[in-house]
Amino acid sequence: MELDRYTLLGFFAVIIVPATLVGGTVYALTNEPTKPKAIEAPSAVVSTAPVVEPVKLYDNMTDQEKFNYVIANDGNYSGSACEGLLKASAKFPTKIKMDWGAKINNTYWTDGDDKERGIITVVKNGEAMNGLGLMIPFTGKCEFAINLTTKKAVIKSVFFDGKKVL
Repeated sequence: MELDRYTLLGFFAVIIVPATLVGGTVYALTNEPTKPKAIEAPSAVVSTAPVVEPVKLYDNMTDQEKFNYVIANDGNYSGSACEGLLKASAKFPTKIKMDWGAKINNTYWTDGDDKERGIITVVKNGEAMNGLGLMIPFTGKCEFAINLTTKKAVIKSVFFDGKKVL
């Protein structure tokens, strides 16, 4: 009887693999049931998490805190929103190349009503195509008013290269 390599590999898988070498002694795995081990009850765990004060409700915040809350939670004033407004106001919207980043200035004032308590100014630079097909540099500025009652930043004005377009 001639043994090929597949027969030898099968023999190895059936006989040798189930046998385990432990401490110099070979133990063969059997189908005999083993005694169940006793399960120990877990010990009581005491939580040591720090006590955190509940989040201050919006109605209980000062106006400055409300202003900061709106800035942190409303993305309408971001550089990408201003970029979209500037592209929409350009002569050739598809031919605008914006520079990376934006200069964002937050100004809060205490007088005025809750509909316009502060202003966010976003300044973006880039290049826009003129009527002759040349790319010329421009500076765009978007101003967003902070409405504390609706918790939103609302578009106030858009300037494209110093000219008010919205």
